[in-house]
Amino acid sequence: LRTTLAKTRGAVALGNEIQRVRSIFRWAHEEGLLEQPVRFGTSFKKPSAKVVRLERAKAGPRDLQASEILMLYKAANAPMKAMILLGANCGLGNNDVAMLTESHLDLKNGWMTFPRPKTGVARRAKLWRETIEAIKAAQKVRPAPNNPADENFVFLTKMGNPWSKETAGNNPVSLMFKRLLQDQGFHRPGVGFYSLRRTFETVAGDTLDQPTIDLVMGHTPHANDMSARYRQRISDERIAGVCEHVRKWLFAKKAITASQQKPR
Repeated sequence: LRTTLAKTRGAVALGNEIQRVRSIFRWAHEEGLLEQPVRFGTSFKKPSAKVVRLERAKAGPRDLQASEILMLYKAANAPMKAMILLGANCGLGNNDVAMLTESHLDLKNGWMTFPRPKTGVARRAKLWRETIEAIKAAQKVRPAPNNPADENFVFLTKMGNPWSKETAGNNPVSLMFKRLLQDQGFHRPGVGFYSLRRTFETVAGDTLDQPTIDLVMGHTPHANDMSARYRQRISDERIAGVCEHVRKWLFAKKAITASQQKPR
């Protein structure tokens, strides 16, 4: 099974799949569905940290340049334009934008308050004016939902369904963004919609305000991070400062034209 999985997965994806398999059998034993724990043998293990590091080094950087983001934004349709800016502005991933609801947004005052669906960790970001305009433009063309329960989603597909899917590797946001990358000549191994999240983290790091970056990203504090335990709040001014730093980085190269671009 491990050999088969390794044919179509990188080190990280392979490790995640192995962990899922082991978790299923561990759960089955704990629930009394199996009398004995399953012995996986010495080879059915996740790739080592060294293998993961070497694979990442071989693939190269997985973030995006400002000029690349702007060109992708220019070529995208209205919903994807808003999704791209939410990724660059707030560090949202593909499933984050799919699960985003109107209750998470305060477009009048320019804020997003959205606990991560993956972990439930608090997350807050200051919305750029460009992001607010893109969201409003996407709302104008959003189709009516097929299911009344989906009315509050900010984004719906052309068929009126949510963008979120449980099937691994079949996320509609990821697939649509991949096609956009390919059309613009920016597609390369390891680069996808999540690269916008990586880009936000990378660029925002220049502010040297990691606690605020973690809040915007929705990172779970390390168990031994005592400062996170004692810190009661982070001011909106700090959040706005981090988000504005990334905005200035992105739009500073706005004048660069498509004829000047060469895919990395």
